[in-house]
Amino acid sequence: MDLITQSILAALASDLPDSVREASSAPYETLKGALRQKFGPESELVDALQRLERKPDSTARLDWFKEEITTAKANQEAELVALAQQLLQAIETRATSRQPVEAAPLPLQRPSRSEHFMGREGA
Repeated sequence: MDLITQSILAALASDLPDSVREASSAPYETLKGALRQKFGPESELVDALQRLERKPDSTARLDWFKEEITTAKANQEAELVALAQQLLQAIETRATSRQPVEAAPLPLQRPSRSEHFMGREGA
C-alpha cells in the first residue's frame, strides 16, 4: 500500500483515540488540501477521498481511492509523500506518547532485624 493511502487510513481509523485524532487533524487537513490543490476539488481522487471519509471501513471505497492514487500518480509526487509521512509521524508520535507507563517494580528488601524491631524496646 502506498504511503498516502496508508496515512489517510491511519487518520480515519475508527479506533484512534481522541487525543491522537486531534494531534493529527492539522497534518491530515494539510495533506487533503494539497491533494485538492494538485488534482482539483472536482477530481476523481478528491471525490474518492471524500467518499472514503464517509465510510472508512468500506473495502470498495478504499480500493477506489487506491486506484485513483495510482492513476493520478500521486504516490510519485515528493511533496504529497512528504506530507503523508508527516501525518503518519504525527499519529505515531502522539499514539506512543500516550501509552500508559508501567511502574517499575520496587526491589523487595527484607528489613534487618534491628530495623524490624525498632521502637520495640522493652518488649
